[in-house]
Amino acid sequence: MNCKFFGALTYTVNLNLHIGELTKTENEQQLNQIRITLLNQVLQLINNGAVLHSGMFVIKKMLSNLSLLFMNSSRTWTNPLLTLINCVVFDQVSNSTIANNQIDKALSSLPFSKIYVLLIFAQILAEELVKKEATNVSNVQTHHLVHEHLFPTVQKLMTSLLNLSPERKLIDTWLDCLVSWVGYASKAEFDSTERYDLIELLSMCISLVTSTDYAISQKAIETLSEALETNPSFFNSQLKADLLSMLFGDVGVQYVRHFSSQQDEKSVADFARLIIAFLDTDLKSLLLKLNDDENAYIFDFLIVLTNYPGTPIEEESVSREFADFWLRFADYCICEDTTLQTLLNDKPGGHQALSERIKALFERVTQIYWNKAHVPEDEEGFSQYKQEFALYRRDVGDLFESVYPLVKLPLIINLLITIERSIQTGKLEDIEPSLYLVTCISKDFGDGEVNHQLVQHLSAILDANLLPIVLQVKTDRFRYLVSTTIQFFSSADWFYKTETGTKYLPQILSFLFDCMTNTNLYQLSSSKAISSICSQCRYSLVEFLPSFETIITEMINNTTIDPVVRQRIINAYASILEGVKDPVVQGENLFKLFDLLDKKSLSVLEGLATANPDERERMVDYLTSLVNSVSAVGRGMQLPDDVDGYYTQDQESKVREYWTTDPLGIHAKLLTIITNFTMTNEVLSENYQIIEEAVNLFKCGLTEPLPGPFVFDCATILQFIVTKFNSLKKSDAYPLLYSLLNSVVTAHYRTMDLEALHGAIDTIFLSKIPVIEDDPDLVQSSFNLFSTMLSTRPSLLLSNEKLLMTLLEFAFRHLGSNERFVLKSLEKFWTRFITLRKGDRQDTVMVKRLFNETELGYVLTFNVLKYMFATQRSNLETFIEIIKQLVAKYPLMMSKWLQEAFPKLNEEREKKIQNWEIFVKKIMLTRGTRSANDLIKDFWLEVNGLINYN
Repeated sequence: MNCKFFGALTYTVNLNLHIGELTKTENEQQLNQIRITLLNQVLQLINNGAVLHSGMFVIKKMLSNLSLLFMNSSRTWTNPLLTLINCVVFDQVSNSTIANNQIDKALSSLPFSKIYVLLIFAQILAEELVKKEATNVSNVQTHHLVHEHLFPTVQKLMTSLLNLSPERKLIDTWLDCLVSWVGYASKAEFDSTERYDLIELLSMCISLVTSTDYAISQKAIETLSEALETNPSFFNSQLKADLLSMLFGDVGVQYVRHFSSQQDEKSVADFARLIIAFLDTDLKSLLLKLNDDENAYIFDFLIVLTNYPGTPIEEESVSREFADFWLRFADYCICEDTTLQTLLNDKPGGHQALSERIKALFERVTQIYWNKAHVPEDEEGFSQYKQEFALYRRDVGDLFESVYPLVKLPLIINLLITIERSIQTGKLEDIEPSLYLVTCISKDFGDGEVNHQLVQHLSAILDANLLPIVLQVKTDRFRYLVSTTIQFFSSADWFYKTETGTKYLPQILSFLFDCMTNTNLYQLSSSKAISSICSQCRYSLVEFLPSFETIITEMINNTTIDPVVRQRIINAYASILEGVKDPVVQGENLFKLFDLLDKKSLSVLEGLATANPDERERMVDYLTSLVNSVSAVGRGMQLPDDVDGYYTQDQESKVREYWTTDPLGIHAKLLTIITNFTMTNEVLSENYQIIEEAVNLFKCGLTEPLPGPFVFDCATILQFIVTKFNSLKKSDAYPLLYSLLNSVVTAHYRTMDLEALHGAIDTIFLSKIPVIEDDPDLVQSSFNLFSTMLSTRPSLLLSNEKLLMTLLEFAFRHLGSNERFVLKSLEKFWTRFITLRKGDRQDTVMVKRLFNETELGYVLTFNVLKYMFATQRSNLETFIEIIKQLVAKYPLMMSKWLQEAFPKLNEEREKKIQNWEIFVKKIMLTRGTRSANDLIKDFWLEVNGLINYN
């Protein structure tokens, strides 16, 4: 058999190699001879009993070869299936052909084994047609020929075959063939104007569902599902009526009952998939059926299937199939509510009655999924599919969220009542799914969605000692209860915004702290919840500050605490401190915190030099976490974006006075911490993360409208930048310092001291140009900094002639960069320099003189053109924008610059640029508008010998 297969494979290889040549008109006779040879080979194979019995793979390969031949010669060989039927019937290759209406008679004389081969060929043809990739014209021609000639034969073969009462193997293949032709017909309808009538075949498939052989019934169900999911438009109203009658009638009930009794959940799930695929085709019809009591049996059956017995995922997947369906149906009910009102307008109370029925239906559905959402108690078995069950629960949560607008408040109230009742009865396993689903429904609640009943029931649950009970059962069995409780209170900001809810904040925070400190299992989730609550409710938690002090001390002193947890808790503490309107209280608490951080970090810093590599790595991670925590305080202490009305006039005055005088020396303490971390220790001085957090710390106060603990004057920050820059041995952290200076310029450009700024730029730019030239990230950082100066206060740059001239030369050179991000930063620099939108009169005059009275404009134009024609297409935008700005701002001069630049370019280029004079005239006519874009792109393509396929 292997030899025969390799022989068939040899045909395949040679056909693929030579098919293009063979399909030429002059080779038609040779192609016909190859076809005859292949058909003879197929006949020999199917007349060999041994091959039919155990070598079907060889026959299939040869049939694929025939299919390949057909794909490439369909205009001359329009019906390969009819050709093969003729060969099999007459047992020879001949020119005589039987008609389609003679196929049923011809098949009756053939053994099933040969009919099976014909059916396989019909299937292979459809599958190969789906795979075929060709030009649109070729596709349309092929689709027309298949519809006109091949498909009628396929249809006749398939209908005739079923009338012969074939064996199961043939019916299985018949169903596979139908799936393949549904797939092809759908593709053909999408790619062409051909339209397929599959009603007869699909009707026969529906009749197979009622087969007494449940294996056939099962396969027919899978086939119908695939057909509906592929293209539901193949089913007309009669087919849909037949399906409805079958699915929800005795056939469907018996089918589910049979496979349920066999504990064959997969077959029931496949049946559910068919029902869902069928219902999805017309949700409007389903919804209107809900309004008629005669259709109650349909919804009752759907509820029975949804409530299929067993633990989800482990024992049943039917409810998972239906979860997505019910969600889509709920969304449809919501989206089409206005349409339904119009439809039911002629029936008094009709819309209200339907709304009540929808609500009642989804109350039944949600009750089922509440039961299904319980975490299984068998932990050992559950661990094998825990992740899949989590995805299932997520889908259930999404369903409840979608259903809530339909069922409204009773849905969430009933869940809260269930929790309260479960606490009273000690039925703890019901608390977790209820709380999980409440979280899913309420996590995005706005202020208008919070009803007093909701607040009242949640308060009752807390009063019933929910949190102490959860803490008492922190065992493996109930760990989901703990996690879900943490998750709920992390997202219940709608509750904390109410006057009643704020009273429970101490109790809730105490619970979260307990979860965080007593086990590593909940550290991350509970710290996230604490941080979120403190950020949302900072003004209600001032009295909680003393409780934080012990926790904060533990966070800083315990080196084993997860760094993320440490930062979150310190950030939470800072959020509450920000809510304290008294600067004295703020200062005292901050001083304690920073003093503790300073002392602890010093003790660790002292041991760095003598620590072994493993210890040193742990110590550096801990120190990085500490400095992260300091910048976390800065972020937590930031004032709201809209500060007007935040303080009374008297409070604002006290804040200004306190932080200006800084009686406890908090600014000095922070600078000491920064110096210790970034300057004095060799191990940390080059550490990127440490420097990044120091930079973030300075940035925290830059945009603050009032003096504060993290607000430093410009001179202090500039001094840090210069000192740190000079101390660095490597350039990795240079971009961080550029970014900090950029932020300082953005925040304080109006009041910056020019001498101090230029001194800093001398250090970080002018003295380091050789280093910067070789590092694209530094080049980008440099241009970003100078672009910021030009867009805020151009005189910061223009007043320093040495800096400006050096920078312009630097900017010319880097027009030749291959890095897209560098070119984008250059584009920003040059366009802002050319337009100078924020400059005063003196700045504007200076830049205009540079362009009008020096070689600047010509040199820029020449370099832009030179590098533009050498760059890749994806980088063109940078050069286009610069040219457009030059044309718009300096139209007369730009024409002159272009006319001088192109001849000079041609002197340097091996391949001369043609028609540039026409380009210059056209580009000047655009006046720098958007129309220049395509003009420049087309000229670039022309110069580079490329074609614009658009």
